[in-house]
Amino acid sequence: MDRGYKSVIMLTFLGLVGCLTAGLSACGEMTPVRFQLGGLQGAENVELTPAAPRPEMRIVTFDHEAGAVAKEVLFAKGTAADAAAALGFTLAVTSPAAVGIGGGGVCVTRDAGGTVAAIDFRDAHLPRGLLALQAKLGNRPWSSLVVSAETLARFGHKVSPALAQDVLTYGGAFVADSTALAAFMTPERRLIAAGDEWRQPKLADTLARLRTPRFFVGKPPQWFTPKFKSEDIALTPGTTGFAVADDAGGAVACALTMGRPFGIGSMTHDGGYLFPAVSPQDKTLDQLALGFLACLKSDKPDSSAPRCPAPSSTFSLMP
Repeated sequence: MDRGYKSVIMLTFLGLVGCLTAGLSACGEMTPVRFQLGGLQGAENVELTPAAPRPEMRIVTFDHEAGAVAKEVLFAKGTAADAAAALGFTLAVTSPAAVGIGGGGVCVTRDAGGTVAAIDFRDAHLPRGLLALQAKLGNRPWSSLVVSAETLARFGHKVSPALAQDVLTYGGAFVADSTALAAFMTPERRLIAAGDEWRQPKLADTLARLRTPRFFVGKPPQWFTPKFKSEDIALTPGTTGFAVADDAGGAVACALTMGRPFGIGSMTHDGGYLFPAVSPQDKTLDQLALGFLACLKSDKPDSSAPRCPAPSSTFSLMP
């Protein structure tokens, strides 16, 4: 073994021993380690060089953190379904006003030949819906698609201006639930604001359990064939969406909802996630997802397809 590698291993070992000797609290104060999906996937691939970006690989999302996670999955040779699953779980961490473990939604898929199908998990909830989507159309290990969201929840992420505005506008929903209120407060006992480093340890523990699908319970999601309608549908608060296209011609678009911003404002005691409310857009989530699918088109828009759901100005194409 090279002497340099021996030195790195020895220093790492000594650091862990010192951490454990000083106690677990000292370990928690160590500089957070970000696990990047590209690195994790690279160890599993025969070719360690990640795929180069191609024009066909696109991501439509308002959340830069979630977009970056989906981008890593695509570069690690994942499909659009893999990237959509990772993106959805990340939004549950970074954008809880509209996306949550207890929330639901609809995802629309399009293959290279243009065939469109959809999966409905309004009653089955987010984890089961994303699992069914990825099991049918993905190729990456399931646990690797959850770990980035878990890492963000456990080690912290910067509160986005959009989340800070949601908390400022709709944070009154937490007044009746001390668990939810505490989860959205800083150690200084104030509501989180843009730029704060926010950690959600209970949600991280839930995501860690979701890395093993045997813990999933509830109603199974349902596959169906969506029908295009000419109407344009705007997003209401508490609902959002995204779309992903891979370099093989596959695409996935999802419309996710908590019913109202932050659902009913009540949180599970140990799970770290909010309970959803009844969504006023439940009947139109399939059309919203089709609208996000149309956002992926880089050529002239198809007049028969719905336009990107408003407010389209908040969405960006990546890479």
